[in-house]
Amino acid sequence: MARILVIDDNTSVRSVLEFLLADAGHNLTSARTGEEGIRLFDEVSPDMVVVDVHMPVMSGFDVCRAVKAKRSNVPVIMLTGCPTKDVLRIAKEAGAAEVLRKPFELPELYAAIARALPPPTEAPVIQIPSVNPSTEAEAV
Repeated sequence: MARILVIDDNTSVRSVLEFLLADAGHNLTSARTGEEGIRLFDEVSPDMVVVDVHMPVMSGFDVCRAVKAKRSNVPVIMLTGCPTKDVLRIAKEAGAAEVLRKPFELPELYAAIARALPPPTEAPVIQIPSVNPSTEAEAV
């Protein structure tokens, strides 16, 4: 499945997200701060970032802007306990794909991830020439 980077300063929220997303088959990396998250973003090259809006020093908005500056195609889902109009507006301006209100319902989280991630591409079909066993035997 997808490589997801979770950034949240709340250990409980981070642990729950790690468990739920790993249980759904995703590969998880997590960070406690925005700064750590950006460093890990460069190391693990995630398919998606899930980040808390309100964190000390580097906010989720700043993380979202940094992610979009590095790789604009990586979707960012932002989490907030206080989804005011200003929060929603700033998140959209920063490039967030979705904003979820904490606490969120599990189906809501999974649906947001499914909407934000591009559909999986099909592997190319490789044509293998057929071999006639009787022809091979005659050639030997």
